[in-house]
Amino acid sequence: MRNIIERALIFFPNAIVSAEDVRNYLLKIKDDIVDRKIEQEAIWSEIDSFRQTSNEVSESIEQNPLPTPKDFSNWFSINNSVDLRVLLRDIEIVMIQAALDRNRGNTSEAAKDLKLLRTTLIEKIKKYAL
Repeated sequence: MRNIIERALIFFPNAIVSAEDVRNYLLKIKDDIVDRKIEQEAIWSEIDSFRQTSNEVSESIEQNPLPTPKDFSNWFSINNSVDLRVLLRDIEIVMIQAALDRNRGNTSEAAKDLKLLRTTLIEKIKKYAL
């Protein structure tokens, strides 16, 4: 239950999360039932569409600054462990997608926003199938 609540806070900041949202986006499903890559892509796709249609989330993103290193240093006071690779990958995917959306798919401008070389951004887009 704690994990589901934490995921809801991360994926839907300042939003009302329904039981359907929990079932569709937050519950873990056994690996033998669902292909994890397809599941991840579906989750991120739905989260992106949810954010685009929700004024509350848009306002929240504008009002709340990015987490600081100090925010992450408190992680273990709340959680027992973290899959750092997955967390960093998910953050990277979200930031790349946001930069691409902001720049209407223009990789050169998105790369400038992310302070990456254009070729590096293109490699990441291919890697994550964005």
